[in-house]
Amino acid sequence: MRHVLAGAEAPDVIVESFGGIGMTAQIMRDFWPGASIYSSDLDTACAQEWNAKLQTQNPLRYCDNDDALSVLQKLAPTIQPPQKVGVSLDFNRLTLLDLEKGREDDWRLELIGEVLELRPSWIQVTDSACSKLHLNWRSYGLERPGFIDYINKLDEWWQQRTKYKMVAVARHHAASYYRLEALTHGERLRPWLLHYDGQETGVTVYGRQL
Repeated sequence: MRHVLAGAEAPDVIVESFGGIGMTAQIMRDFWPGASIYSSDLDTACAQEWNAKLQTQNPLRYCDNDDALSVLQKLAPTIQPPQKVGVSLDFNRLTLLDLEKGREDDWRLELIGEVLELRPSWIQVTDSACSKLHLNWRSYGLERPGFIDYINKLDEWWQQRTKYKMVAVARHHAASYYRLEALTHGERLRPWLLHYDGQETGVTVYGRQL
């Protein structure tokens, strides 16, 4: 996660969905101690632990015990330019297949749509495909079971559907993490490749071809 957030523009406000027990929020707090963090989680115990860890330090950090979409819809009118916004979508389960074949009423696509309305400086997304990619690679329309092929195709989806591009990618065991930023009109992007194979740390980092 730290590899993906490093280098992101400092936000004034961070909107976090699926806050859990506050581990991601603590990382974001360490990066940007002055930012407000508004989070959500349906699990009451998680929301309580999140608030115990973070809200006690700063009243502008809060986890609402409600669903992500409802919380975002309540927050959106309060976030106005020139505030810079960062978003963290720590999905428990999300893959390219969910994005490609999700119904129009799929809450995940609806949530992403609401996020895009905020025009965030960056969006961090957690993807769960890598844990079963060696078995399911054909389902994603890949020619081989390669994670790099997967993230290149995933990057295409985001560019075409949202006008956001992947700018940082890291993989850790059963999940991968990536950061999105707005795509510049006419920008030509090179494919992704392996940048650092962290067998000792368990974190593998990817970068674009030079």
